[in-house]
Amino acid sequence: SFLVAAAGGAAGLLLATWAVQTAQRTLSTEHFGYFWMRMAIDGRVLGFTLLLVAGTALTAGILPIVRVLRVDVQKVLKEEGASASVGGGGAWSRAFVTTQLALSCGAGVAAALTGNSLLVTRHAGEELPVHQVLLGSIDLPPDVPRQERTVRVEALVDALAATPGVRVAALALGAPGYFERYSPVELQGSDLEPRSSTTWNAVTPSFMDVFDQELRAGRAFTLADGADAQRVALVSESFARRFSGDSPVLGRAVRLSGADSTAWFTVVGVVSDLHLGVGERERSDRVFVPLAQMTDASGAMALLRTDGDASALAAAFRATVAEVDPTLPVWNVRTLADAQAYMIRLPRTLASVALAGGAAGLFVAAVGLYGLLAFRVRQRKRELGVRLALGADSIRLVRDVLGGALRQLLPAVAVGLTGAWIASPVLQAMLLGGNPRTLGTYVLVGVGFVLAGMAAALLPALRAGAVDPARVLRGE
Repeated sequence: SFLVAAAGGAAGLLLATWAVQTAQRTLSTEHFGYFWMRMAIDGRVLGFTLLLVAGTALTAGILPIVRVLRVDVQKVLKEEGASASVGGGGAWSRAFVTTQLALSCGAGVAAALTGNSLLVTRHAGEELPVHQVLLGSIDLPPDVPRQERTVRVEALVDALAATPGVRVAALALGAPGYFERYSPVELQGSDLEPRSSTTWNAVTPSFMDVFDQELRAGRAFTLADGADAQRVALVSESFARRFSGDSPVLGRAVRLSGADSTAWFTVVGVVSDLHLGVGERERSDRVFVPLAQMTDASGAMALLRTDGDASALAAAFRATVAEVDPTLPVWNVRTLADAQAYMIRLPRTLASVALAGGAAGLFVAAVGLYGLLAFRVRQRKRELGVRLALGADSIRLVRDVLGGALRQLLPAVAVGLTGAWIASPVLQAMLLGGNPRTLGTYVLVGVGFVLAGMAAALLPALRAGAVDPARVLRGE
């Protein structure tokens, strides 16, 4: 048992090393990526693996020894210790394999849900002009008075908009799906659920034009919404539906703890939603406040909209900023498509690892069931030969083995699916999109496990039906 466990542990470490190196390369393909994150097989991982190998070897070796020491010699000599079922296995063996199948089935549900997240993220941002928008982080001086900062921001936006190839330019604290703020929200006159939160952004008036957002009601931001003007806000249609319902949202005050925990912004307009296309968990409720009315706007971001490939504007963008103010640092110049890919790169990598783990769990469960049935068929070879010699049908023996496998599979799958259903709220926090209690996913995983288990049982069943009675009775 130690030799087998050591061989399995060594093979697992080799596989894990390859998987970790692949994940590391995926995350750090460029400096813009997760260059600050390092994945490696270190001493702690090796130590944990050694403990698993030792524990597995001890468990796998001691339990059979205990069973052997408890054997009743008289029953063995009388051949009374044999079970009457075909392909059943001992109680401990069946319990072990059933538990393994149930846990693997639960892990299979998690893998299927993460796989669905991978499919969902393929459509992230496809409804936005992500390839036509160039982003660039600009650190505005934090110690400049808001009035002076507003003037400098307006001058920078005008210069960027006049850059050849730029259709419209704006400044904001974030972009859709990229470093947007998310914080608790309060709406006057609305009985919100505890800890209700929303996405928000501080923008210049031209931000809505970058993404072709339409004004649905009220008015848009203007240059008059400066530092000393009344604090105002725009909300998306989804925000109005979610938090205001049938009541008018215009004229009501909204407060965002992330923007200013004490300030109230009066809603003056409703704009169309920004759809990121990330599945059922997609949130389109947003609040926009003027960048000029923010106390701290040092971490601003420039957004340039063009009709072609926005990456071609990178050099011109840097040159324009340097011409307006050479002291302003410019960094992370990217298209919105690259920026959104950065945000979902780590969750996609972890989801891929989880998906591979689920597939490995299914394989291990199938091997476990196959091993149990193959052992029991070999153990029952003499009994099977006698039954065939007495006129039993080989098809009946095949059916018996498959039936025993099915009787072991169905309870395990039921337990595994039930456990995954109960744990689904925990799984939801790790998903990029999709409902963790989609019935179709559970049905698909359950059917897949049953089919994989029956496929694993097919070869032992065929061996049971192909036993040669003459060779068995001759003791061969």
